[in-house]
Amino acid sequence: MRRWLIGLGVLLVAGSAAAQPALRYEAPANFYRSSLTPPEDYSAKEFNAGLQVYPFRPFRGSIEETFRRTLLRDWIVPRFQEANVAAPPEFSSVTIPGAQSAFSVRFAERVGTGMPRQHMRMVIVVGNTAAIVDASASSMEVWQRALPAFNAMAATLNVAGGAPQSDAGKGPAPAGRAIAK
Repeated sequence: MRRWLIGLGVLLVAGSAAAQPALRYEAPANFYRSSLTPPEDYSAKEFNAGLQVYPFRPFRGSIEETFRRTLLRDWIVPRFQEANVAAPPEFSSVTIPGAQSAFSVRFAERVGTGMPRQHMRMVIVVGNTAAIVDASASSMEVWQRALPAFNAMAATLNVAGGAPQSDAGKGPAPAGRAIAK
């Protein structure tokens, strides 16, 4: 009986691992990928901008409500966390193929007396799991330089595996997604 229970436990763990969603994308052009993970960290080669991709992890409650309230700051590794949001964040819904829902927030961070650091954070939801894509740049001018690479990467985002999706969650063609304008 004990062997049967152990075998059942192994099957349940394997089954849940197989159902774990994965975020797929093409890395941003002209960005260097750090070997330190998680998150998957990309830094621009020519200017001060970066993008991090956090894997799916479980959550409880309303992820949208939590995201609107906290920006999921505690999910961001300390070296990339924002300290002081400069103005009210701008939230929107986005569509990512394979996701049940996805939300983004655009905000600026006050860093010392310098130019506000620009941020865009997306949370991608499948079942009771969520992944994050977090982009930032040292100023509005740098944000404008990084934006084409950020938007090209965002256009390739899709979810593989995880909970079955209805047609409602599949969304438009990749041209309908962008980090920001």
